[in-house]
Amino acid sequence: PLPDSTSNLLRVMGLKQACRRIKILKIDAGPKGATVQFHAQPLVKPEGIIQLLQEGGGTIRLNHDTQTLSIKERAWEESTRRIDDLYAILGRL
Repeated sequence: PLPDSTSNLLRVMGLKQACRRIKILKIDAGPKGATVQFHAQPLVKPEGIIQLLQEGGGTIRLNHDTQTLSIKERAWEESTRRIDDLYAILGRL
């Protein structure tokens, strides 16, 4: 098995590749949430964003002006959980 740090690095690289595919410019993630900044013409499914917003219970917001998705009130103290949740979110887009 790989050391945790190596495994996390490989998973982060996978997130970067996923971001490039759907034209996400940047993800800033920390222990309490994340922001996802989209390219001017992202390759995401609008219904995926709508579903995330509806299911987020107010913890997920979309700013049309800055093309940023804000994800708040998360318990992401562990980087592995943060990465898992971001993979799940990107998979829905």
